[in-house]
Amino acid sequence: MRLEANTIGNIDNPSEDDIARAFENREKWDMADVMGNVYTLSKGCTSLFCISGHNFENFSLRFYDKNEQIYICSSTLSASEVKQYFIRFYNDDMKWYDNLDWHLYIHKTLWERFLEKFFRN
Repeated sequence: MRLEANTIGNIDNPSEDDIARAFENREKWDMADVMGNVYTLSKGCTSLFCISGHNFENFSLRFYDKNEQIYICSSTLSASEVKQYFIRFYNDDMKWYDNLDWHLYIHKTLWERFLEKFFRN
């Protein structure tokens, strides 16, 4: 398992306290907050990823599953909500996942987007 957070750095085999600390003490991490904060918790082939907006709010959440599918949460979330989701993911508790609205992200190349825009049937 690996935690990557621009607030506290990258940690292999993080503890639950490490995860909580990444989302706490915001005033300590003002330099990271200039461009938003990025967090990833990877467990094997699955990852939970989020980015905050400026001022440590309006978090977006993404889930990468073992099939390399990317799911994006439709809601913006608070730091405390995302912290709890990361801790629950860490503890293999995925009940929270079904309580959120997700949509599948389908990556399209620039060429595919061009064709779609100009050559629709």
